[in-house]
Amino acid sequence: MKTPVLVFASFYPKPEKEQAVKNLLTEMVSPSRAEPGNLLYELCEQIDQKDHKIIYSLIEKYIDETALSEHKSSAHYINYRKNIEDLLSRPISVVVLKNIYQSD
Repeated sequence: MKTPVLVFASFYPKPEKEQAVKNLLTEMVSPSRAEPGNLLYELCEQIDQKDHKIIYSLIEKYIDETALSEHKSSAHYINYRKNIEDLLSRPISVVVLKNIYQSD
């Protein structure tokens, strides 16, 4: 049985780069959802309570680690990684989780 992998990534845009970050992340949604090993790919937005800055988050789920690796080697992922760093005020925060319990 394959073990699903969940990814939670947060992005902190530089001032006045919020729309550029949103656009780049939005471009990832359709091709990522179309990947055979992808089960979930959601782009979310929140406003930080302290400084009122926008934070974007991706919530992703893959059928297993192989599917996540294939996602990371895709052309759309490579393009996004090449362009995102200069738009951010700090490094991407990424948490990778493995499901330990699944309902039937």
